[in-house]
Amino acid sequence: MIENFELQGHAWLKRLYELRVKWCPAFSIDIFSARIRSTQRSESMNSILHQIMNSFLSLIQVMQHYEEKAKEFRQIELNQDFRCKNGAPNKVNGHGILKHASNVYTLAMFKRFEKELIDCIGLNCVEFSNIENISLYHVTEDGRERIYYVEFDVPNSIVSCSCNMFESLGLLCRHALRVFLMNNIKEIPEKYILRRWTKKAKSLLASDFRASSAHKEKSSCLLRFNELNHIGYNLFDKGSLTPKCTQIVKEKLFEALHLVENEMATMQEANDSEISKHTPFQDAINDGNERSSEKLMFDPVCVKTKGSRNSQMKSQFEKNQKKKNKEGNALSSFKR
Repeated sequence: MIENFELQGHAWLKRLYELRVKWCPAFSIDIFSARIRSTQRSESMNSILHQIMNSFLSLIQVMQHYEEKAKEFRQIELNQDFRCKNGAPNKVNGHGILKHASNVYTLAMFKRFEKELIDCIGLNCVEFSNIENISLYHVTEDGRERIYYVEFDVPNSIVSCSCNMFESLGLLCRHALRVFLMNNIKEIPEKYILRRWTKKAKSLLASDFRASSAHKEKSSCLLRFNELNHIGYNLFDKGSLTPKCTQIVKEKLFEALHLVENEMATMQEANDSEISKHTPFQDAINDGNERSSEKLMFDPVCVKTKGSRNSQMKSQFEKNQKKKNKEGNALSSFKR
């Protein structure tokens, strides 16, 4: 474009071309992005906000609708987690690598993996080099001229493809899977199973959360509840596998419940003794200080939009009806 329109001296286009690595997707195919565009998140958020908001809502109503929508999305996520954890894809009959993927990946990622595996069957794969147990393959698709280069280290089960799908998405491409089929690989190598796409991704978050929150002296009740929920979900999932494991979990839970109730009783006694030390005069002062520090939140002052009318907006049916009435009145006056 610069050469065709003779824009070599254009400063803005010249600088834009120098920064092409930052905005052109062709230069970032080897960087993990989960195939999500930079604008995709804001676009999806705007779509959600447009569903729950309009110009007639007050600030309080906006927050109420937002909380309801957030609660709805959390419930959807919980339902999907339950289906993924306790459900299973359709009966998997076929190659062992597909069965292994069904046990490892979530339902959504398994469907993508299954599609890649099915599409790899029709690919043409030719080994053209083998040096020190490192094989190089040419992989092509029928009707297309593009050649994909796949390098496979047989002893270490290391594979790389020129399409860079694993680097950008975290899932093996059909070209690499075609090479796996040729070499009779029955399971996905551990290094090519991205943790975030597995069924156990959330169960492993509890320890990370505990480590990241250790420096905080006070964490909210909701955060503590979420931490216990992650640990408990993993515990109940494993404890329900056998009757003996279930009995162990029940005994330890009753023991933990007893310890928690004793701790709560001790804290309640300490609070009661602290309250008894306060005089009515001190309570009145503290109550007054608390009330003075409270800030009430009201809706902002409504300002009339420039050019807007006080009357209610009319529908298209009402406008058409009014137009017909005007035409009828004009016709009757003409006849007179």
